Amino acid sequence: MNRVGLYVHIPYCKRKCRYCDFFSVTNLLSTDGYVEAILREARRYQGEDFSIDTVFVGGGTPSLLGESEWRKLMDGLRMILPIESGAEISVECNPDSASEALFALWKELGVNRVSLGVQSLNDKVLATVGRLHDGKSALVAVNNACKVFDNVNVDYMVGLPYQTVGGVQDDLRRLLSLGVSHVSVYSLILEEGTPLYTSVKKGEITLPDDEVAVDLYDAAVATLEAAGFQRYEISNFCRAGKECKHNLHCWQLYPYIGLGAAAHSFYGGKRYAHPCDLDRYMLGGEPIPEDCENDRRGEAVMLGLRTAEGVYLSRYSELFGRDFTVDFAAALQNPTIQPCLVVNDKSVSIRPEYLYVSNGIINIFLDCLE
Repeated sequence: MNRVGLYVHIPYCKRKCRYCDFFSVTNLLSTDGYVEAILREARRYQGEDFSIDTVFVGGGTPSLLGESEWRKLMDGLRMILPIESGAEISVECNPDSASEALFALWKELGVNRVSLGVQSLNDKVLATVGRLHDGKSALVAVNNACKVFDNVNVDYMVGLPYQTVGGVQDDLRRLLSLGVSHVSVYSLILEEGTPLYTSVKKGEITLPDDEVAVDLYDAAVATLEAAGFQRYEISNFCRAGKECKHNLHCWQLYPYIGLGAAAHSFYGGKRYAHPCDLDRYMLGGEPIPEDCENDRRGEAVMLGLRTAEGVYLSRYSELFGRDFTVDFAAALQNPTIQPCLVVNDKSVSIRPEYLYVSNGIINIFLDCLE
């Protein structure tokens, strides 16, 4: 029986962060009807020959759902879909909407991994980018989560206004001292059309330059590695055995189902996506096919080369019936990137010291598909 991952998108937010261009809505009046729509879509897969070994409820801000909605969602999914008893079940939350009572509820409902969007512990940084919490409330939320769960992730961002190397190091040490087992470190991407983009272009806010941004990322990496965390993907670090199984599942292009507005799926060998349209979704809108083989081969390379393990040659052959070393011979023989690669009879990966500049390397591989 095939194992399938399940992603559930909860698009609601109290307020959109100033750097965010993800799909979200701030009108919370439709949450109960949205849960009903999620379960309606789940029924489309009822009776299929698979089991679900990972569940990830992301957003948006899933922690904005009320207790009755959480019970309806989790109990409904278990009744409709074959979720394994030992499945990894992750839920995202923000510190401003996290509480001890919510964590206890999630534990009761079978959640066993929590991810908190901390981003920074510096109040000035947080206020500048539009986060609703402050450093103190973030620490309280993380501490409460670690009391209930033994697998807690925090999302942290580098490249934000007013950040310093010392500040990043201090933030991460304080978070690690609470017992988190996983840290995701994301570099700020200044997206056109966001309020932060407008402020930067007007000169109202100054971001760290590229050299400083690299220093901030390097400081985060060094701090985490000194604490015994392993980097298993360019942005993801964990204690031994605490990798996010759902993410690994997706990065290796194993099938996953996405439920909800803006959710993506890779199922039956094809990719599907729901448009970023809440009304359409709640009226029963179907996901839209969106791939071709070149797109999927490019995705396999892009996702694989971002991980420490790299692209498994046998997995690539299994997916596409092709030889990776033939398809990407030009990249593998490119003298510019050869020193950056580890190539053996099992996989192709990027050396750890070059992961931060992996985009340029990956683009050379993707050029082979044109």
